[in-house]
Amino acid sequence: MAYFLFIDESGQDRRDSPYEVLAGVAIEDRDLWNMIQAVQEAEIRHFGIRYSAGQNELKAKKILKRKVFRMADQMPPFLEEDCRTLARRCLEDGGSAGKRELTALAQAKLAYVREVFEICARFRCRVFASVVTDPSPGNHVADYLVKTIPTCSNGSSIFWRTLTLPPPGSLCLTNSRRARAIYC
Repeated sequence: MAYFLFIDESGQDRRDSPYEVLAGVAIEDRDLWNMIQAVQEAEIRHFGIRYSAGQNELKAKKILKRKVFRMADQMPPFLEEDCRTLARRCLEDGGSAGKRELTALAQAKLAYVREVFEICARFRCRVFASVVTDPSPGNHVADYLVKTIPTCSNGSSIFWRTLTLPPPGSLCLTNSRRARAIYC
């Protein structure tokens, strides 16, 4: 048994948030491919197509905006099939999307997120995070982010120590520039 620990950062630009978040998701290697497939199937089930294909990326700050919650509530919930059809239409031709399509897309986004959390639970994922604020202006974000790695890693090492046998594993960083900053 081995674990993959995927780490990503958010908020390093300091535009939308006064904090940086470094988070990781650990999953057993035997479950990784099945989880990826389950998430992609959920994407198709809710949006009718792969939302993340092409230029789109499923980012929480986009799909969980306040506006999405407001739009999802502007009409009664659609049946799953109708929601999928309308959401797909909105994604494929957003310029001509009306209230029904926009509402369905918002409802599909929220349903998709709920299902992804259920998938994570089903595959026994573990989440680790560190929230950091930069108290001194002028500090470089890359330098400060490096200091958050031990904090996030400490949470994951506590998890590893609770296991009967410490597993081998891999650390997967999503940004090669950050990886260089961390390991220099």
